[in-house]
Parts: sequence; structure tokens; C-alpha cells
Amino acid sequence: MACSDLKRLARLAALALALVLAPALAHAQAKPRAERPTYTLGEKWVRNDGLYELIRIEKDVYVFSTRPRWEIHLTKDLGIARAQRGDSVLDFSPPVEMKWPLEVGKSGYQSSFWETTSTAGRSFPVSINWRVVDYEDVQVFAGTFKAFHIVLTFTNQGGRSFENHLWYSPEARQYIKAEGSSGILRFQLVGLDHPTAGPIQFALEGMPEKERVGTDTLTLGGKVTAGKGLASVVVTLNGAEVASKSERRAPKPEIALDVPIKLREGKNVVIVTAVDAEGTTRQEARGVF
Repeated sequence: MACSDLKRLARLAALALALVLAPALAHAQAKPRAERPTYTLGEKWVRNDGLYELIRIEKDVYVFSTRPRWEIHLTKDLGIARAQRGDSVLDFSPPVEMKWPLEVGKSGYQSSFWETTSTAGRSFPVSINWRVVDYEDVQVFAGTFKAFHIVLTFTNQGGRSFENHLWYSPEARQYIKAEGSSGILRFQLVGLDHPTAGPIQFALEGMPEKERVGTDTLTLGGKVTAGKGLASVVVTLNGAEVASKSERRAPKPEIALDVPIKLREGKNVVIVTAVDAEGTTRQEARGVF
């Protein structure tokens, strides 16, 4: 075989190999990842179990609280340090260690001590494994989000294992869902409280934020205004719609609110979502109990 023929065959083989490898390389380059978020005081986490506000940052730990003795403590890497709902407690020392950026396949292992409601204030050894198993669509009360699915496995000194699942959404910049064996780590996101640019303004009445109201029924009053006109306003209570008004055919600069709110026992989250004529959306959240 002539030398030119050999070179031609080599080029064809290289081309064929490139065609075979191209999809795999493209897939690898497109592998989703999430960088670690940074929070500032006052940011809110609107969950179905309460409206949690970042009230302080101490020793590189974010402390979100919805009311006294209802808190979640997260490290700067969003590892769980402590969760408390009244008398129910889950505490890790040292906290769960997460590694960023998040990617499917990333994992970690550590030894720690944990205190739970059943340990009566005492801490015991626990082994912690975590792994990112998927990047998937997750539907919660606030909508559908792309999120990293993280599985946490806790193994106590007796060899018994407990599993919890967390979903972190890069879009929401927070955990949007948690479920598993530990009831204190079960919740869903019911709304986003990120400030958004736009002409929509809220003037809510009858719904004081983070106050005990002493009654089971309130009336949400006030108004929502928008310089470009309002297309719709929707009011939800704990993720369920209780009132809505659509003005899409003829957007109005102002929509008055007069919505009876029947509260459940414990924490309640009321969210008013407004959309203006250009499609800009803004939300205002209130937590009452």
C-alpha cells in the first residue's frame, strides 16, 4: 500500500474517532454545576413551614429564623449546623460539610456528633455521607425548578442509617425542598422573595409581618400599583390560592385588596404576586401566626 494511501486512511480514522467522541465531549462540557451563593442580612426563605429571615451571621454560620426557637443554621457552604422547631432539635458538631461547586457525582464523608430530640440534650457520634445524585426538574408550591438532588445518609454508632434528601436550585439560590426520615428537615419553597426591578409597588394593610395576631381570621387590605398597569394579582396562603384578579385585557394602574384570610394554627405565609402589563412579576410575603 502506498504511503499516500496510508495517510489517507489515518486521516479518515481520525475523523471517524472525532465524530464518535464529539457527543461525549459536548455532554461533558455542558455538565451542570452550581456556584456557592452568598446571602446578606434580611434575605428571606419563604417555605411552607414559615417565612424564614436571615437575622444574623455568626462564626460563618447563617441563622434564618421565622419566630423564637424556630430556626435553621447553615454554614457558608450551606451545610446543616442546626435545625429547630420548638422543642424539636437537630444539631451537628461539626456541621455537615458541603463542597462547591455542586455537580452530579460529587460526594463527601465525615464524622460528627449529633443531638436530636430523642437524645435529651446529649450528643452522640454519627457518620455522614452526602452525594449529588441528579440534576432534575422539581415541582414545589413556588413552581418548577431545575435542582441538584442531594442525598444525606446519617449512620449512628449502632449502625442504623437514616436518609434525607435536599434539592438545591441555582435559580432560587437556596434549598427548595427537603424530605426524609427527619421530620424537622421536611419543607417546600412556596415563593421567592428576591427583590426585582420594576414599577410594581405594594401597600398592604391588616397583615403585620412576624407578629402574633391572636385571631384565626384576618382581612388583607391595601393596594398594589404599577405605572405600566397591572395585568393580574394573586394572593396565596401557605401555597394555596385564596384570591385573584385579572385585568389582562385592560391593565389598571391600581388594584385594591380586600381578601379574608383564614389562618391555620401555627405559622402562616401569605404571598401577593403581581404581574404588570409588560410581564414583570414581583412578590410580597408576610408571615403571621
